[in-house]
Amino acid sequence: MNVRKIDVNEFQKRKFERSFISVYVVIKPIVVETDDGIEPKNLCVFYGFTALGARKIIAIYFEDTKDNRFWLNIFEDLKSRNLKNIMFLVTPKNRNIERCAKIVYNNIEVVRSPEDIMNSIDIFFPTKTSRALEIQLKNLLLAENIEICKEKIELFKQEYLHNKLVLTVFEKQEEDILKLYKFNVDIRKLLYQYYAIRDIKRQINKLNVLQPLCSDITSVATNFMQYITSFERGLSYSKKGWVRLMNILYDEYPKKMEEYF
Repeated sequence: MNVRKIDVNEFQKRKFERSFISVYVVIKPIVVETDDGIEPKNLCVFYGFTALGARKIIAIYFEDTKDNRFWLNIFEDLKSRNLKNIMFLVTPKNRNIERCAKIVYNNIEVVRSPEDIMNSIDIFFPTKTSRALEIQLKNLLLAENIEICKEKIELFKQEYLHNKLVLTVFEKQEEDILKLYKFNVDIRKLLYQYYAIRDIKRQINKLNVLQPLCSDITSVATNFMQYITSFERGLSYSKKGWVRLMNILYDEYPKKMEEYF
């Protein structure tokens, strides 16, 4: 895919395609330099797949935790820049994000990010076992059906029976794992963006070692420009794979899909 390189001003003002099948919210704190010194701020990166299957970094914001309207303003900003339809919003667990997204996009389906579920469990494991755990959790999230998922959950609990902390944490996430099974496996694969999100978080981490540190969202975007171009050039789906997914979504959500196309 030939993606034209964009500059910061264009990125911050560009209009979006009218419809995105899925939009993902990635939130990670970075250290920034302010007039009062150095402090952490939550950096929020939005990316998604357009109705035609193009992968886009949509926008980058610093979260303002003191502003009760922050998330509402974010979604209103997206809509004012032509993003009229979002089928799935995949986000870390956050009531304000869910509430505000549904106010602005009435038909949106808010899904807790599988990556967020995995991280909530993974933090209690030593690094040397994390790769094996990623595979186990991926198998729980992408089993063919809920019955197989429940069987894998019981096997998981048996394997970690000796680790009460992990079991306690896992059981708190179990309900959200099972909620994903309202979707068929192909749609769950769309929602499962663990590796893409992890790559974006790695890029965010690089901002913490810059000298001087970023001071505002424009300086963050400036340092993201090369990555954004590279990210949007990458393909997550072949044309054939995307068409197959669209047919599945047409079967599941015929009215929405008619609006999006």
